[in-house]
Amino acid sequence: MIEQLFTYKLNKPIINNSHKGDMYIVLPSIKKPKLFIPHNDNEIVIVNGIKMYTPYSIKGKLIKEMISVNNAYILRKLPFLISNISVLEYSGIYKHLFEKCQNLFNENHIYFNIYLGTSGENQKLTLQINNENGEILGYIKLGNKVGSSNMINKERAALNIVNNKFKTIKTPLLISYGKYNDFSYTIQTGLTNNISYENSNELSKEHLEFLYEAFLIKNDYIQSSVYLMDIATQINKLNGIIDPKSIEILEEGYLYLIDNVNRFVTTYIHGDFAPWNSYLLYNKKLYVFDWEYFSEDGPIFYDLFHYLIQLEILVKKNNYKKIINNITKNPLLIEYSRTIKNDQVKEYLVLYLIKSALDLIQENNLKGLEVYSNKFINIRLAMIRYFVSELK
Repeated sequence: MIEQLFTYKLNKPIINNSHKGDMYIVLPSIKKPKLFIPHNDNEIVIVNGIKMYTPYSIKGKLIKEMISVNNAYILRKLPFLISNISVLEYSGIYKHLFEKCQNLFNENHIYFNIYLGTSGENQKLTLQINNENGEILGYIKLGNKVGSSNMINKERAALNIVNNKFKTIKTPLLISYGKYNDFSYTIQTGLTNNISYENSNELSKEHLEFLYEAFLIKNDYIQSSVYLMDIATQINKLNGIIDPKSIEILEEGYLYLIDNVNRFVTTYIHGDFAPWNSYLLYNKKLYVFDWEYFSEDGPIFYDLFHYLIQLEILVKKNNYKKIINNITKNPLLIEYSRTIKNDQVKEYLVLYLIKSALDLIQENNLKGLEVYSNKFINIRLAMIRYFVSELK
């Protein structure tokens, strides 16, 4: 997807800084690129880019730690560890965004750290905007697929809502937005260099305050049969596309909810609430970003379940039985349930598992037995079967 911004060639390992032309460092590797960082003398820009890198592999975490400790020394003095590229030609959209940022921020020199995002129909690029002093000026969200363009426009609408309604959190502000040929983009504020934050994975009281505020701002009731109609339609459409066993599990979960839940409570949800989309600032204010999956009528508990399950799968790498044990006994989940006076935690968890599994199948365009090779879906299906059998 980086080819949308520029064409490039792979360099041989660079032993010194005599190489001419625009160059980028590629992490974690050229075969599986996630992050492109300008390879120049500005170490602050390099360190800013590293903050966008959230690796799960041991190698990735080690490289990030080495770079953080050595303040970019590792990238410039040990280049054989890192892939380097040279830009051959910049695209029209790159030049458009570059000039746009020059005018918006009144800066002659602009550097982009480029994060590729998650592959799929909704994949978007995130460009961190830096000036020559290494100050982070903002972020660009860019997409040209139907899915990613829709998500970018959806986030633009979401930011207008959350910035007007929420008081317990800090969120990005929209600076500009536009289209260029097939591309849609937004330019928004982000965390700057002088804002300190704690990049902790663990759920906190501040996370709960945000979720409770969302509940207080909006909590509506809807009959389960009405709310689940869309889920039934999605499951039916998968007949003949994915394997029958997966459909059977999804149907079991759906039928359980129809039989045992009269109505659902809906509220504002972030939709992709996770440790990497929320930072706890040192003034104890929660900074929440990446609002592309925002919904005005999501089920209560959804964001809380998503945060915990993504953490369990990606960071802690637990199996589904361990995940179930950790989530159902989580003290903050129990506290939140009491605060909103709703004890149907497991029922809402089944609903979350079905909805998120269906979304993952659709986003990744999975067919046949491909579901079983996707650990995110596989774990969700195993948890649905466990809870439905336990709750019967």
